[in-house]
Amino acid sequence: MADITSPPAHNGVQANGRIREGLAEVLPIEGNKVFYNNVQVFNRDTSVLALNVFESWRKEHAPPGRAGRALTEELKKTNEGLTVFEAMAASGLRSVRYTKEVKNLKHVVVNDLDEKAADNIKANLKHNCIPETIAEASHSDCIRHMQHNDLAYDVIDLDPYGSASPFLDGALNSVRNGGLLCVTCTDSAVLCGNHTDVCYYRYGGTAPKAKYCHELALRLMLHAISSAAGRRKRAIVPLLSLSIDFYYRVFVRVIDSPKDCGNLAADTSLLLQCVNCEWHELSPLAQPKSEKNANLKPGTLLGQHGGTTPPATCPVCKGRLVMGGPCWTGPLHDASFVSAMLTESSDAQHKTEKYPGITAWKKVHGLLTAVSMELPGSPLLYTLDGLMSITRAPNCPLQKFKNTLINLGYKVSHFHREP
Repeated sequence: MADITSPPAHNGVQANGRIREGLAEVLPIEGNKVFYNNVQVFNRDTSVLALNVFESWRKEHAPPGRAGRALTEELKKTNEGLTVFEAMAASGLRSVRYTKEVKNLKHVVVNDLDEKAADNIKANLKHNCIPETIAEASHSDCIRHMQHNDLAYDVIDLDPYGSASPFLDGALNSVRNGGLLCVTCTDSAVLCGNHTDVCYYRYGGTAPKAKYCHELALRLMLHAISSAAGRRKRAIVPLLSLSIDFYYRVFVRVIDSPKDCGNLAADTSLLLQCVNCEWHELSPLAQPKSEKNANLKPGTLLGQHGGTTPPATCPVCKGRLVMGGPCWTGPLHDASFVSAMLTESSDAQHKTEKYPGITAWKKVHGLLTAVSMELPGSPLLYTLDGLMSITRAPNCPLQKFKNTLINLGYKVSHFHREP
């Protein structure tokens, strides 16, 4: 048995063959080296912090509507903890960390389709002194499990090997109003435009080859999630969207709101990209309701109110245009949620005492700082070398270029993966 209260000197395989990470210890699996991925330590550290912040943040940010407000008031009164479903748990390392490092956690279902993995999960839960009332091992098809457990969980964590798209419908059926989806996709080659056909049938959109491919990958993921949610008259609120190393990770709140579903088309755009230069243009499918058009019905097509005709060739270099998308062009992050996470990661003494299992604080804080500086409402990016090649101008330091734009009255930011 291992009741660990402090993190190891280094994450990973220890001298005794066991795997240590955070406050969790996982028993070795003879002849199997697939179950532990050291690169994903940052993913799990970020997830532990996100769940801790979400547990308190949700009590101050009610889902829209009377039912959402009533739900939040009930949470404040009862202080009921989070119920979590990890769909593809493998060794159960992530869930063990959740049970030991997430405050006010009510129950975790740790699932895997493989019978040996499920047995190993049971052994690891027992080894880490986690009672069955807090966490239970499950051996089932996660899609069927989620389809047969309607509105059962506050948090559903999808971290498959490859694409999460096959699991989205089930997850959106099983997550509660105001709940959280934590979704990872590792098929970056598909999301970055190397396999257009595969990208379309997985995510419902395509990605042209471009230097903003990592941001577009996140937006294609969010498009797939929002489309699946819309079929259930549910809407999404992206809280945090990250492009890290070889994978993409999004934290998305799901709300029951047919009204917000009506604005889904306004948050979805087609993309035109020049094949010769970096010029691109996004064309929303509908007009958003705003102060200027307060009487506009949600989902009104642009063409009905003066929508523009897309150009036949690139307006900069007259090059050929290719089409991509549709993709999500709403916000990638929620400012209040990112701010709450950033606050938790700022105080050195506080964070060490409150989250003793998190070890990648420097990277977590740096990435959250970069995210907090991104401009909202400015989807897709340009690169400096790409702009200079279009104008045939000599390159210059990036910070100098940014300062020049700011002095000219423009707002400038970066994408967190490419600061």
